[in-house]
Amino acid sequence: MLQTIELSAIPDVNFIITQNGLPEPGVSVEIDAKKIITSATGKSLFVDLPAGSYSYTVSKEGFDTITNELLVANEDMEIYLDINFVSSSFTNASEVQIYPNPSNGALMIELPANSGITKIELFNEIGMLVYTQNNLQRLTNLNLNNLSKGIYLISLSGESRKILLKQIIN
Repeated sequence: MLQTIELSAIPDVNFIITQNGLPEPGVSVEIDAKKIITSATGKSLFVDLPAGSYSYTVSKEGFDTITNELLVANEDMEIYLDINFVSSSFTNASEVQIYPNPSNGALMIELPANSGITKIELFNEIGMLVYTQNNLQRLTNLNLNNLSKGIYLISLSGESRKILLKQIIN
């Protein structure tokens, strides 16, 4: 006698978290006391989440917290969320000096002692990442002569810190 066994898949729920359309790593996504931190690609995957209704919270220091409800059916889901940067651990962005501005491409970055800032990212006017460097020192020289003239957004970040500044290259 042959028996038929019916298998049903338990769905996965993938959160894709961005900030201004760019992947945001280090974001906590929590569903019913299970917490997963987003990867460098801004993703956190909850595997085999049974069908049902869940509350979720998305949070990161310095960003808005998002809390909402999620209804999981019997198929995999992707949830896209863009979080808003609201504050910096610095009391004043003037603690960071980047000069000259405007620049011909040669920049000096001067960070306060023990700032915790370790990474710089430059984004062009359409939000595309055009330069990144890790392991910043208190004084860092950058050579950006290969970049086109224009206005760039500089993101300086470290553990639980982020500062956004504008730089003109002419």
